[in-house]
Amino acid sequence: MVNKRLIRMIGIFIAVALAFWGYTYFQNSTIEKVLEGKDVLDVVPISTNDHLVIYQSDQMIHGDHYSKGLLGWKLDGTSAPAIMNRAEDTIFRIDNFSVIEIGNKGFLYGYADPMKIKQIKFQNGDFSIRTNVDSSYWYLPMLSEETSFNAGQLSVILDDGTEVFYPFDGLE
Repeated sequence: MVNKRLIRMIGIFIAVALAFWGYTYFQNSTIEKVLEGKDVLDVVPISTNDHLVIYQSDQMIHGDHYSKGLLGWKLDGTSAPAIMNRAEDTIFRIDNFSVIEIGNKGFLYGYADPMKIKQIKFQNGDFSIRTNVDSSYWYLPMLSEETSFNAGQLSVILDDGTEVFYPFDGLE
């Protein structure tokens, strides 16, 4: 009698656990379901189970790390937002970008006016990477240990070919 009761309790527990898992997983089974309602600019796959999501809210661009686990996709990390310029502001300033680290990779991301800025460039010794600015946002994949940098390593290249280095003094 005790064995039947114990088996029944274990069966009920397993059924409830599976129902909870199924419901939760269904709600978070795709990255699109988790991001519903956000003004997503880009979803950058880092690996099969890790994505960088760049999205816009108000006058800010955010970078969030989402990972997929046993219960589906979930927010795993976030960073300070990058502020979007207004027309009367400078061309590029230090609050126009932010940095996020995902696993062993770092990413710079932010806002840039594609009518004024041609490229964003980062260099450190032999490592150099640049991205063309084709829309209001950009991102650069980098090595994690390079998410902090010196003034001569990050630059913007304007439409006229002028290269201006961090902290972008003189861009008006």
